[in-house]
Amino acid sequence: MQQPITYLISEADYLAAQRVHMRNPRGWTRAIWPLVAILGLFFLIVGIHQKSWPLSILGIFYGTVKWWTTKLINEPLARRNYRKYPAIHAEQTLRLKEDGSGVLLSSSLGETNLVWPLVTRWLEDENYLLMYLQPRLFFIVPKRADPQGVVLLALRGLLAEHVKG
Repeated sequence: MQQPITYLISEADYLAAQRVHMRNPRGWTRAIWPLVAILGLFFLIVGIHQKSWPLSILGIFYGTVKWWTTKLINEPLARRNYRKYPAIHAEQTLRLKEDGSGVLLSSSLGETNLVWPLVTRWLEDENYLLMYLQPRLFFIVPKRADPQGVVLLALRGLLAEHVKG
């Protein structure tokens, strides 16, 4: 039987997981940000060529709009959501189900029996593994919770086997 892993999700973890989510868009949003940046570059070049400060400023604005929306909208909202979401402050435990059909996620507030058909996709970076239930709803698993990587290796294998995307 696999040992469970236990962890706390800090505000910094929550923000970092949101960044992982934002770096990996799906659908039409995957194409929109590069197009907006290209549009910004176009306005900047035209503005410089025609010596038009308004067009140049518009180009800079469009070219950096993703950064601005992240810093001025997404991060403050994520901080607010973390502070208003008491369940995420509780210590979390993740245990792989013995039959390989999913994971059990539990805290002092309750337990979730997460089976693979409910997971729509998963992502990871060097610090976090995210398991999605909806396009913007995901469980965060900090990799530091499993220093030897045993549980996460098994979890990653099960996700690769059972979850598309």
